[in-house]
Parts: sequence; structure tokens; C-alpha cells
Amino acid sequence: MNISLLVNSDTAATSMRARTPFPTSQHRPPILLSPQRRPLAPLVSTDYVDVAALSRNVDNHFAAYNTPLSPRTAIREFHALLSRTSSSTSLSSTSRTSPASSHSSSSSSHSHSFSNMTPQVTFSVPINRQTFFSKLIRVDDESDVPEYPETHATNAVGYLHRLDPDDWLAPVHDNAYSWGAGGVNKTAKGKPITHKLLVDDAGNHVPCRVTHRTCQGIKTCKFNDSPAVRAPHISASSNDVSIRLAAEREARLANSGPNAEFFQRTEGLIMSLVRLGCHDSVLESNSANLDSDGLRAHHRFLQRGYVDKTERCTGKIKFSTDSEDRSLLHCEHYNTLNNRSHYVQYIDDGFYDCDYLEAFFSDDSEATRTIEEAACNNGHGPLASCTTVTNTTSRRRHCPYPHRHDDGTFKQALLTQIECTAQFRLYEPLEEYRKTCPYVVVSYSGEHTHAPPLPLTTPQRIRSEIFEIFAKMGEDLADLTPRRFLRHAITRTYICSKLPNMRHATLGDVHPSLANREHLAMYICQAKARIYPQGSGWQGALYLYKEEPEMYLIGARYIRSIIEFALNDTPIKIIVCMSPEASRRLKNAQHIQSDTSYKRIVGFNELVIGHWNTDAHTSLVFCRIYINSETAEAHRAAFNEVDRIVGLDTGSGLRWRHLDARSLTDFVGMILEITGDQGGGQSKGFGLYFIDAAARRPPQYDLHEPLRLITSLTIYEHLHRIFRLCTTHAKRNIRKSKVSESVRNDMRSLMCVRHPDWDGTIRRICEAGGQAGRDWVFDKENSQYVFQAMCWEKSKIPLDVWRSGERDDNLIESSHFDVNQDGRYCSLVSGIEKGRRFDMLKLQSVKSIEEVNIRPSYKTGHPSENQTRSLKRRENTRHKTLDSEDKKIESYNAHFEDAKRKWFNARRTLYDRQQKHPNARTAIQIQNSTKSIETARKTLDQAARNWKALVDTATTLPRGSGKRRAFTFTDVHWG
Repeated sequence: MNISLLVNSDTAATSMRARTPFPTSQHRPPILLSPQRRPLAPLVSTDYVDVAALSRNVDNHFAAYNTPLSPRTAIREFHALLSRTSSSTSLSSTSRTSPASSHSSSSSSHSHSFSNMTPQVTFSVPINRQTFFSKLIRVDDESDVPEYPETHATNAVGYLHRLDPDDWLAPVHDNAYSWGAGGVNKTAKGKPITHKLLVDDAGNHVPCRVTHRTCQGIKTCKFNDSPAVRAPHISASSNDVSIRLAAEREARLANSGPNAEFFQRTEGLIMSLVRLGCHDSVLESNSANLDSDGLRAHHRFLQRGYVDKTERCTGKIKFSTDSEDRSLLHCEHYNTLNNRSHYVQYIDDGFYDCDYLEAFFSDDSEATRTIEEAACNNGHGPLASCTTVTNTTSRRRHCPYPHRHDDGTFKQALLTQIECTAQFRLYEPLEEYRKTCPYVVVSYSGEHTHAPPLPLTTPQRIRSEIFEIFAKMGEDLADLTPRRFLRHAITRTYICSKLPNMRHATLGDVHPSLANREHLAMYICQAKARIYPQGSGWQGALYLYKEEPEMYLIGARYIRSIIEFALNDTPIKIIVCMSPEASRRLKNAQHIQSDTSYKRIVGFNELVIGHWNTDAHTSLVFCRIYINSETAEAHRAAFNEVDRIVGLDTGSGLRWRHLDARSLTDFVGMILEITGDQGGGQSKGFGLYFIDAAARRPPQYDLHEPLRLITSLTIYEHLHRIFRLCTTHAKRNIRKSKVSESVRNDMRSLMCVRHPDWDGTIRRICEAGGQAGRDWVFDKENSQYVFQAMCWEKSKIPLDVWRSGERDDNLIESSHFDVNQDGRYCSLVSGIEKGRRFDMLKLQSVKSIEEVNIRPSYKTGHPSENQTRSLKRRENTRHKTLDSEDKKIESYNAHFEDAKRKWFNARRTLYDRQQKHPNARTAIQIQNSTKSIETARKTLDQAARNWKALVDTATTLPRGSGKRRAFTFTDVHWG
């Protein structure tokens, strides 16, 4: 009695594998064969059993028979034994039964018992009286959907997939094969279509929808004559693709070398010129070119509908040499005198093959053919065989390599399709039955008549996970690029969750198709279009502004106003972002700061208004204004809009000391001072806004000039009463001034409370500073408010307010720095969203301090801590500067010592030669001695001049720390 038994136990327990008497990775699923090797049983369960125990039971069972059994009797006995053993050892015998097992007893005497382990295979599964699956594979885990499903040359291979009813993803879309359009059927001869394996919980067949499609094969270059490309197959894997690509790569490497790279570089230049041509505007008539009309039509076809809106020169490219025998390529219309805009390029003989270029562009077909045949003999060039293969779903139409066609043209060949007749049929329950029957059946039939395609299709499950990552990225999505996506923390976390045991894994390790960054860019564009349908620019901001009331509660609104108007035919665009909570805090602030950032948003400046919260000892941003203009009128409109928004949120607009105070000592409930830089648009915009604010108030007299109404104050008079210049910006500009350090000190001295000699200092700056000093003074006087904003004595701000206020806007500068950590040069939508997150974070920090006294750090925020940190930074900076100055002094002293040594050596040489001169006897000796003395005297004079010039530069040296002193002539011991 000979019965062959092969059991698939790849996914069984390790101990079970250890007892298997044959390699588990190479055997087939169970099938009973007769001595004539024909299958006697159409259905055999593939439950995972203990093979060693089963073998022992078989031996004991058949040993009980004293007489030999017939083959059919032995088969029946073995089926009974296998059924008993499977029921006692199957890993899923107590789990739920698949739809196939609920009705198989009525159609067959053999039962189907599917476990949860995947994959599970059953051979020779009948579907009806005429057809059967040569193999049925059950897949319970959606992550195990085959990328290269098996098929059969004559019959069909079936797959039974369990899907999620709430996230129904047909498994055929995860195949690497390219499927055609096909068709969909729900009825056959007027009756609903059903399938034997698709039943509900009660065992009833459910109506199905059948989708059938045909494989579209692959695309390959017409010059690809490799038999591997057209080799048929019924099963494949990504390893087969890797093996084929490795063989092609080894063949290319075998033919590679310096000559091949040299030729391919020249070939690439020729192909680029054939495609682009001169690329200049059409001005002249063109001479006949090599099938120019046909080539242009061919290249337009390869552009897939792209049309260049600018007409280009179609002149012929020629090869020639200039008067200096230098090789160059140029358009036939190029002229060095009056037509130099046409194409011209000088050729480096060591970088390109000039012989090939000359032969090609001189229409020397024989020389060109000779060079290309020599390259073909070495395995490269336009006459060599090609290896280009891609999937039919690829949008590529042409081979990336140029080829010499039968008609003699040199161009990229169109890809040809290798047709295939393999088919699939997808049986899936109708939508209303998917809860009770969450299965689909896919049958694959026919042999693939081509090589396995590339794994370019990202599985649907992974694609859904990628889009879930996009949804979690929030404001980072608007400016997301493939490189930023690959480096994002959420992406790295996702990769680690998918591949926990692989260190330094990348997204390409999750699936090879994700290694293509343009493939990722396509997904990113789809996600952006879904979340930001109007883009991430101005229209995107308008869409975000309109949709914000539905996305956020009324108290959480952030984009409060968008203004667009024309100013001198220039469109002005303004966006005001501020939360209602920030509005209330702005109204209660006393000292505010404002500053503009120019690099965070592309096409827009970002004006930030904030202050130092003296109670919480932390900074807070009130408002962000995105504006595309630096004019005073644009800032005027922005500040008026901020005032209007504060009025909506609090019931009344902003209150300012010089407009709303009842006396010079009334400081409660109003803004006392604004600190900002000398930006003309920003500061003058404040002045224009104050004129509008004064006009909205009842008539009242000015506190500083009681005989004048506040409505009569000019722009600059308003600024004299409330605006203060940031000393950090002022000192930074002074440091850049091209004046001496003493003049810079005079400029810095003007930033004070009282100055002992204001007019004298201005006069010294103009006289000692030269033109640069006079320009600096003129700029400040011409502004009509800067000197008043630098010195309290010149302004009309109360002294108590001046002393209690901030002398710089470093708080806003620090907020610029903080928010810039999320990215610079952002799109408008991304910048708004990132600014929202930062402002909400700062506002929450202030609330935590006020409500539960939890600070963002363990520091208390007391002014002494800030002063200590400021002193340390200042002293460290000062010591670094002094150390640098000391090094300059040390370098000078070293040069001084060297110059002194050369002078002393030159003087000693002259003295020695003068002493030897009287000893000269002959005329030649006297002549040589005289020349040597003259040479020594010249050397001494040159050393003296160098030394004196070096000493003269000592006056420009910095003073340093005082530990080093620059040497002078008084330090020289003359001896």
C-alpha cells in the first residue's frame, strides 16, 4: 500500500515543525494520490496537524489489519483517521466556521474546515458540476493579500478573503498586475448571482456582484529582445523580479567602463539637443533638418499633451570650431555680432566625445554608424539591445534611452505592450449583505505571457495608513514635501510600528513602491487637495476663513478678518489672526511691542503684537497680522481692523493713554506705550491709526498741549506721545555704520533719559562721522519721530511710563525665533496654522500659571532671574569680544617683533659689509663690495619702511582687555 501524504505546516508551532519528518518550506498542501499518481479524493482538509502523531496513528491503524486492503478501502480508512486526528489537533477546531463549511455537507461528503491561520490551501475544490478550483487559498489577514496571486494554465486558482465590512477594500487592487477595464455583473439570466463559498450566518447564499477583468501585460521597449521579458508564468514573487533585475544589472556592469560612461554622456547631450533644439524665440527661417517635422511631432506625443506656450527656434544644431580651434555646438542662426541669443555651447574634449558630436551634427552617417557600431560591440549605445520594462499602468510612453531606428532616426522608442490573456473574477456580496458575509472570492485563470511586473502598486491598506498619517500632520501638511514626510516624526513612528525589529528602517522597507518620492508626492498632492481644496495660498486662506466657524467654537476663532483692497493700483491683502481671549488681554495690557518678520511666510510680512505679562512673568502674543505691503496706509487699515475686532470681543475698542486718560497720571486700563523699530510703514501706520481713533472719540483737549484738540495732532505728534524706539534695532544699525568707534559711542549715547549735550553730540557725529555720520543724523531728523523715540527728554511720554516700559522688542524677536523653529518660507495657510498652534500654546501656558501656578519651566520668572541670565550673556559676549581684540594685539606684536628682527639683521649686515670694504684690494673686489653694501642699505631701508608702516597701524587696534599692549618704538632696546 503506497499512499503519499504532504502536509503544509509552515505556520504551525515551532515544536510541531520540529517533529515534521521533512522540510516544511518545500512541501505542498495535503493531497492523496493513487499508485498511478492520480488524485482520488477531490477534497482533503488542510487543517494543521501534528504530522509525527498522525504518522504513528496511521502505522498503528493499518497494522491492525491482518489482510492487505484494497486501495479504495485504504483511502476511506485514511480519510476517517485524518478526520479524527484533524478534529483533535487542529488549532482552530473550536473557532468559528467559515461560510464554506456551513453548506459543504449538502454538496459534498467531505467537509471544509478553515482555521484562522493564513494561508490555508485546499486542492481540487469543486464550485459546480463543470468547474472547480485547482487550488483554494484562504486569507484571513488583509496584510497577507498576495501581490502576485497564483493562477493556472487551464483551470482557476481561487482565493477566499475575509474583509472588514466597514472598510471594504477589494484585494485585486493590491495586485502588481495591471488589469483592464472589464465589466461588472449582478445578475445572470435574470437571477441574482451567487457563489458556493459565499453564504451568510444561516448558510444561505448571498447575492453577489461579479467583476471580471483581463491582465494588460507589461510594456517594454521594442528593442528589448530578452527572452526573460516574454517568459510565461503562473506564479511569481518579488524575488523573481529582483533576480531578473540583478541579471540585467550584472550584464550592464560587465559592459560598463570609462569608455561606456564617456560615450553615454555624449549620447545624453545629443538626445537633449535633439529633443530641445535651440530653444530660442523664432526669428528666422530654418533650413531643412533631419525629418524635423516628424521628430517634433514625435516629441510632442511624448510630452503627453503638454504644449509650450512660447514658440521656439527650430534651427538646426551644428558642430564647428572657432578661430582658436575650440569645438562648439551652436544653432545655425547663432551669430557672435547680432544674434547671440541662440544656442551655443563650447565643448570640452575631455568631457564629451567630439568625434561623435561632429559626425552626428554634421550628418556624416557613415562615421556615425561606425562609432555607434563600435559602442554596440561593447554592449552600449543606440544600436545595443535594451532592457527597459515597466508596468502597463505606468504613464511612461517612451524608452528613456535613445535608439537608432530602422529609418535611421535617432530618437526614443515608444514602449510596446506585451498582451496577456490571464483573467480574474471577483465575487463580492452586495453592500447590504457584507455584515453577514464578510468574504470575497477571487478566481485567477490563464497563464501570464510575460515577465512578472514591478511592484509599483502600493497595497490599499498601506495607502490608507499613509493617508491617515497625512490627516494627523495638521498644519505640516500644507507645506509637506516627500523629503519632509520621510523625516517627519509621525512617519518614523509609523515605520517603527510596522517594522519593530529592523533598525534604521525606511518607508521603502514597508513597501518598495514607497521608495519612489514622486509616488509619495502624488499621495501628498491628493491629501492636500482633500484637506485644502483651494490650495495653501491666498485662496486657501479665504477658504479656511469661511470654514473656520464650522471647525471651531465661537470662542476659539483665530482668523478674524481678511481684507483686500487696491492702493494706487496695487492689491493690498491683510489677514488678522487673534483669538477672543487674546483680544481681552490686549485691551488690558499697558506696554506692548510690535515687530515684523519677513522670512516666515512667502509673499507676506508677519506683524506681531505682544507684551511681557508682568504677573505671570512670561511673554504673550496678542495678534498676528499677515500683510503683503510695507506702506503706512496698509498698516493703518490693519490696526483699525484690530481695534474693531477688540471692540467686538470686549464691547469697546482699545484705549490709549494720550487719547483716553483724564490726566497725566492716569495709567489704569489703557495702553501706555508702544515699543517698535524704525520701520516707516509700521510706525507711521500707527500714527495714521491714532488720527482715525481720535476722530472716533468725542472732542477733547490734549494732555500735553491743553490748548489743542487731539484731533489736531499730526501723525508724528501722536507718536511722540506713545511710541518708543527699540534700542536693540537701533544699536544693530549703529554697529553697521561706517564710522569710527568713538562716533558710534556718541550715537549710542543719544538713547537715554536725559542727555547733557545733545546738540554738541549731534554736531560731533556730523563732523567726525563724515558722510556716513551726516546721513545717519539726516535719516533720524527727517523721520520726525525717531529722536523723540530715543530720548525721553525729547518725547512726551511720562517719565514713570518710560522707566516702567521695555526699551527693546526682544520679546517679539524671541517669539519670531520660536515660531520659526516650525519652518520658514511657509505657504500662507501653513504659516497661519503654525502661528495658531504657537499662540494657543503660549496662551495655555499663561492660563496654567494663573490657574494652577504651573510654569513651563522650573524657573519662577522673577525679574532677578532674567537679569542674571542677561548679565551672564552680556558678560560672556563682552569677554569674547575682548579675547578677540587681545588676539589681534598679540598678532600685531608678533608682526612687530618680526619687523624689528628684520631691521636689526639688515643693519648688522650693512655694518659687517662696511667693515670688510677697506680690505678689498683689487678692482673687482672693490666693485663687489660696493654692490653688496648698496644691496644691504636698500634692504635696511625697506625693513625700516615696513616697520614704520606696521607701527602706524597700532592706532587702529582695539584696546582689548588691557592684559595685552601693542608694542611701540619705545619698547625697543636699541643696544
